[in-house]
Amino acid sequence: MSRSRAYYCLVQYCPDASRAETANVGVILLCPERGFLEVRVSEGNDRVRRFFGNHRPDLVRINCAKQAIVDRLRIEKDRLLDVEELKHFIETRANDIIITGPRTATVLDPATELEQLYHDLVGGRLSTINRARSGLHRKLSGIFEAP
Repeated sequence: MSRSRAYYCLVQYCPDASRAETANVGVILLCPERGFLEVRVSEGNDRVRRFFGNHRPDLVRINCAKQAIVDRLRIEKDRLLDVEELKHFIETRANDIIITGPRTATVLDPATELEQLYHDLVGGRLSTINRARSGLHRKLSGIFEAP
């Protein structure tokens, strides 16, 4: 198998855009040649608490924003397999969860590379958001996350 061009983006929590201080909470990997677009986000918010402990971040809201990114990428996957479309998607995000611009890489196995990028750049527990969720789990999450 040969190497393919890929692009990765960091998913970051940035509570104050004017300060541009962030904590990495996930990573996206796009490999257009192989039709691969996946995201991995952290289950917990350990890095957020470590970086912004005094800020008292709303962890439920952060988790919901991470979930929204995961859901949107899955829904729009076919359209976002083009790097220019991914850039446009990134530019339209407007909350405390931001996505960096695509950075180039070469990959042999995109799924393995995504896990390695997650480990190197984010660390921590991999989110259960990334695993298939049952209908019951979604219902219960909705009930418990509702105000």
